[in-house]
Amino acid sequence: MSKSTFLRAMSLFLGVLLYLGSIPAAFAQTESASTSTSNETIIHEISPGYYDLYLQQGESSSFSITFTNNGKKALEIEPKVVPICCSYDFDENWITISPANVEVGRGAEQEFTVEVNIPEDADGGSYETYIAFTDDVDLYSQFINGMYLYITVPTYQKNRASNILHL
Repeated sequence: MSKSTFLRAMSLFLGVLLYLGSIPAAFAQTESASTSTSNETIIHEISPGYYDLYLQQGESSSFSITFTNNGKKALEIEPKVVPICCSYDFDENWITISPANVEVGRGAEQEFTVEVNIPEDADGGSYETYIAFTDDVDLYSQFINGMYLYITVPTYQKNRASNILHL
């Protein structure tokens, strides 16, 4: 098995594990201390909930995310890239989300386009981030209404032949 095939398989495996670990957060609700009023967190539909990319330095890719407002009122949605604790030094400037700010009516669907651009001088590694559509978090401070993005950038060894002096 080649190194790049192994890296792709491992990134997919790790991504699936992280996605499965976030499923309970999708059903999380906050409860008010008072029994007369309910302060439930609304779980909106975000599809896909997870996306995995394998891009080389200088490459770019885009994909779509659909957000469905399950609430009883219109929402002003401004998706944001949120760093994940202990992730490799991820530069959120690599990601552009459009539209950047939109009102999504009650029960309405909105499609967002995410463009990822890996710079030529990017370090190889595995990068993780979260794209949050609301500020709702669970007990573990994880965003509830968002999607997980995992990006693998290959690491290449420098060409040793260029360092050899010809006499």
